[in-house]
Amino acid sequence: MRAWPAVQLRRSFCTWQTWPARRHALALALLLAVAVVRWGPWLFAATPLDDEAVYLVAFAARAAGEPVYTGIFFYPPPFADAGAWLLERFGTTGVLAVLRAINVAGLALLVWIAAAWLPLGWRGRVLAATLVIALSPAVRLGLQWGNLSFAVAGPLVLGVLWAARRPLTSALMLGLGLVIKPLAPGALVVLAVVRPRGARWSRQQTAAVLGGALALALLLATPGLIDFLDLRGGKGVTARNASLHRVVYSVGHAAVGAAPSALALAALIALATAAIGGWLSLRRRRACGPASILSLATTVALLATPLLWSHSLLLSLPTQMMAVAIAASRRAQAEDAASRRARDYEIAVVVLRALAIHLSEGVGALDR
Repeated sequence: MRAWPAVQLRRSFCTWQTWPARRHALALALLLAVAVVRWGPWLFAATPLDDEAVYLVAFAARAAGEPVYTGIFFYPPPFADAGAWLLERFGTTGVLAVLRAINVAGLALLVWIAAAWLPLGWRGRVLAATLVIALSPAVRLGLQWGNLSFAVAGPLVLGVLWAARRPLTSALMLGLGLVIKPLAPGALVVLAVVRPRGARWSRQQTAAVLGGALALALLLATPGLIDFLDLRGGKGVTARNASLHRVVYSVGHAAVGAAPSALALAALIALATAAIGGWLSLRRRRACGPASILSLATTVALLATPLLWSHSLLLSLPTQMMAVAIAASRRAQAEDAASRRARDYEIAVVVLRALAIHLSEGVGALDR
């Protein structure tokens, strides 16, 4: 008997979830090795990469007690404090080693979790994850520039998945990730209002509240929060990027010479998510599974973030894999040649949409 796409998706994830820890560890080790071999020239570069140079300038300014938000440093104050601490103790080489190590580890984690929903065996999923790491232009861009999107995206998706099972670990991942690169606020809202399958809503809400509280405490404990919010909320959104905020700003600026601030739009998206998610949780008889919650959390996180490039958009990779798996499941259910042809077109469209995300810079004219 053929399984419905949602059932097949759930089975694939359950299979991935029940594999022993050594299988996951081996897969992650292989993916790390692929990343190191494929992108070694940038991972072992002796000089700072583009974004790393920005980080180092901010870290040095912080260590010297000078302002860090005078240029294009778009990151929260706790990240500047942590970088200054590392710079004083380990120097430039040590800082670069730490940044690149956590970034490539986050990439491997993100891609391996995304492969959880593919209807393949262990080897097939490792192969699919390997192809993403080796061939994705978004991966290339993130590692070439030394941007820390992957360092945050990997723990973010794991934190969302663990929210209903391990709330304290989830809160730690989400809260710390938020003060490195604030991709998580939208995800925290989803975790707070969307009911998971099983009687674990209180655990998931605990993870969201504690993650937000941890991030807030760290933000308030370090100087520079007002300058950071001003840069993220106003000046930063005018930069070339692929965010919804940039689209709204461009349209509004062209029409009336102004646009709503990025922070106002982020708050509006969060409120809309809370309202819709709460309504769905109350109305639906069946609670949401891990796939639905993760897909919604990462989508809202991206919509609410004022600055995005293709390496940041790779946070949607789990949703991309889910879409491919659903399309393939529908193709397997087709009963005649015409239906199979239609499903082939559906798979092609899904794959092309995923490729559009990976190619959103350069080919998408964002570099012009």
